Amino acid sequence: MNPIPSRRPMSAMGVAAMAALALVPMSATAAIDDWARHLRVGAWIGFGLQADFTLAGSVPVSGVDPGVAGVPGLDHTYDNGFVRRDQTGNAQGLTSNWGYQDAGQLVGDDLVFRASRSFAVDDLARKEGGPHAGLDVGYGTMLGNWGETRWGFEFGFGLLPIVLSDFRTLNGSIRRTVHAYDTGGLQLPQAPYSGGVTGVGPLLGDTAVALPDEVLPGEVRGARVIDAWLYNLRLGPQLYRELGGRWAVSAGAGAAMGIVVGDYRFDETVWVAGVAGANNLGAIGRTDVNAGAYANAMLLWHTNPDADFYVGVQWMTLGKTRFAEGNREGLLRMENGFQVVTGIRWPF
Repeated sequence: MNPIPSRRPMSAMGVAAMAALALVPMSATAAIDDWARHLRVGAWIGFGLQADFTLAGSVPVSGVDPGVAGVPGLDHTYDNGFVRRDQTGNAQGLTSNWGYQDAGQLVGDDLVFRASRSFAVDDLARKEGGPHAGLDVGYGTMLGNWGETRWGFEFGFGLLPIVLSDFRTLNGSIRRTVHAYDTGGLQLPQAPYSGGVTGVGPLLGDTAVALPDEVLPGEVRGARVIDAWLYNLRLGPQLYRELGGRWAVSAGAGAAMGIVVGDYRFDETVWVAGVAGANNLGAIGRTDVNAGAYANAMLLWHTNPDADFYVGVQWMTLGKTRFAEGNREGLLRMENGFQVVTGIRWPF
């Protein structure tokens, strides 16, 4: 019987060549007994990641700024229009740079605007996404034998993009600022209307009069998304055993570390009485480092003396990463992740 060629270090071109040769099965089958290290590269398919999306209490709305009432010459933005400075600097307390959306905003001689300033919601939802696909790399060394089983250590690296989303419509109460502007008997252009900045055209008084705030039932529609990258480092003991023929198994366990870099993004619209109001857009950034543990088991198939296919399962716990601001929170849960790993392995 022909002996199996000994394994030896390969150049980068040699590694690439072996990756191609790994696709061609070889006829030789025998126990592999002369390698001390290995490198594996493959895919990491992650399951079990979850996110808790929490809103508890009053949350500000970013899309409007009604400004201060009673002060002339300011910019005001509302759900249903705007009143801003024009190129004349609002000469004589009047501006051409205004607009409104609905004829119902005219109440007597006042043009009334509303701005959604905050919404109050008490809500918690847990979302699970996946599978998430990423990169899995392992480098190991064998240090000794335990009967027919070899033992050593493996250092692993994983890179996994994570996207977990919540698209539900939330019910709550909407607080709106209400301002009125005296039209001075102005014949309003037909709604919807949006004036220019030139100072020419229908002129509206630019000083807002504050009316009592409104608190109305409403809805918040849109998306809340945790969008992050997980960088994973692993180190622990590894066992390897030949099964005969082309087959072998390996198993390992040890310490793990996860570095999470990402954002909790939200893009929402406030609705009152079925009418879309202010847009609420923002992001909460976070970089976090979590410690944990892992355990894995793999089945290997010797495609030729210098390359193996592997497929395996891995469990890993990496704790939680919290994205929070005010009464809004997104909690990325990585306590019980399960992965499928597969790729090509080169012993040398």
